[in-house]
Amino acid sequence: MTTENDVSLSLLMTEVGEAIVYADQQWVVRYCNDVYLNGLGLGREQVIGKTPMDYQPNFSRSIFYALMEQVFRDGKAVAQIGYSTILRRWLLVRAFPLKNGALMLANDASESIVKQHLLAGKAIKDPLTGLPNKLGLTTAVDELLKANKPFTLMILGLDRFRSINDALGHAGGDMALLEISSKFQSATEPDETLYRLSADEFVVLKKQGLSGIEKRFAVFKKVAETPILLHGQSFVLSSSAGISSFPNDGADSELLLKRASLALHKAKIFGRGKLYLYVDGMETESQLQAQTESDLRRAIEDNEFRLVFQPKGDMATGQVIGAEALIRWNHPTRGLLSPISFLGVAEECRLMREIDLFVLREAARVNATWRGFGIECPVSINLSTEMLSDRGLIALVKDVFHDQNVPLNMLEIEIPEGVLMAELESSIEILASLREMGVRISMDDFGTGYSSFSYLARFNIQTLKIDRSFISGLDVSTINIKIVRAIIQMARSLELEVVAEGVETLGELNKLKELHCNTVQGYFYAKPMTSEDFISFFMIKNAVRNRMSPFSI
Repeated sequence: MTTENDVSLSLLMTEVGEAIVYADQQWVVRYCNDVYLNGLGLGREQVIGKTPMDYQPNFSRSIFYALMEQVFRDGKAVAQIGYSTILRRWLLVRAFPLKNGALMLANDASESIVKQHLLAGKAIKDPLTGLPNKLGLTTAVDELLKANKPFTLMILGLDRFRSINDALGHAGGDMALLEISSKFQSATEPDETLYRLSADEFVVLKKQGLSGIEKRFAVFKKVAETPILLHGQSFVLSSSAGISSFPNDGADSELLLKRASLALHKAKIFGRGKLYLYVDGMETESQLQAQTESDLRRAIEDNEFRLVFQPKGDMATGQVIGAEALIRWNHPTRGLLSPISFLGVAEECRLMREIDLFVLREAARVNATWRGFGIECPVSINLSTEMLSDRGLIALVKDVFHDQNVPLNMLEIEIPEGVLMAELESSIEILASLREMGVRISMDDFGTGYSSFSYLARFNIQTLKIDRSFISGLDVSTINIKIVRAIIQMARSLELEVVAEGVETLGELNKLKELHCNTVQGYFYAKPMTSEDFISFFMIKNAVRNRMSPFSI
């Protein structure tokens, strides 16, 4: 029997304008008011005695579910502003624990409350990933500084991320960032918090000192190297890291962040996939790199680059059968610079395309000169990741060599193993087109990456270059002998040429003969030389093959 008090209470529950619902511990709805029913567009018989999951399939994704679950778990009242995916509007939701259940009230949040909530969220959260942003990081660091306890900042910078943006646009890049951020988040430990610092940089704030930081970086690096499948293409990234710590590297949030960034910058330039800790003097190095960038722009305009050529020798005859073009920078005040001192900077400031164009054109021009002396000798070049992922490379190679009247089988492109795997799907298509034109493809630094042997056939590669780390001390290192023997045997079964690079001693050479290596390259055979010296060297080596030891100079 309904009493007058019951009617008054029911009217009151409706007049307050808030949606009200009471559910027991099993989520069964025992009471709700008309505001709640009208918001859902359901009748009382469709709700009472049922769980929200029965009449709302997406209930588990809603703000109501999250708050009720929290009340059931913690037994404490909670309140939150959120967007209801069921009612499609912003709500202020409050939930209270009651005997054997929970009571929930929800009403439209005022415009001012919504704005305040959104602004607060935007201030400390990254809109794409939902991770806390730089302001959130600074706030957390300032709190730790007040507590005067050791902590570490690790900036994770994604290597080769531009390749995804170039291939798929910024929408594809955003999808990759969402996946990476989720993987990084799942890899964090209880004493770590993940932040998004900028486009392709994340920060791990670890509430401890430097102990074990190398192992933690290895975990995040492995996560970053997990292949990402986007629009049918597979992409493999990597991560470099820069580290700063309190109290070793400063007592100010901006200074600590700056110094971690300096360490990351060095990692990207001199290592990629490496971890660098901040050390005194990095500010000076950064200033030098800034000057190098300025000088590089001038060097491109003033044509200050040069190519030198390191011959490759046939193991059986000693003849010159090829040459690798190596770039040098004839700096007006610092002298002749090797690529390690400037290519990393060039890649960071996106000047590699101009340098690649110089290498390609100069290699074709020099090869045309050699042919004028009757020298038919393929020249190998190295190109940047940016150029290798550019579909315009195919037409560019054809035009450059056609202009010099040099056949395309006189060009070999050497690609580091890691780069080839990172650009797998797009690389296959571009390399296949180059091969059809007659260009030779060589996999450089073989054995140092993570490729599968099955990929060698897919890329239609002609040559493997065994990384010099396996050649060094080959005559005394049992493990290196086993590795090199396995690579050579595998290559022979696939009918691939094998080049051992970095051969510097007679002992290494003799061991390579025993292992039946095809071709050698290194200081023991010949150092890099100018085009003019190469012509003389070629004439001598290829004329005396029947009268002298193959490796007599």
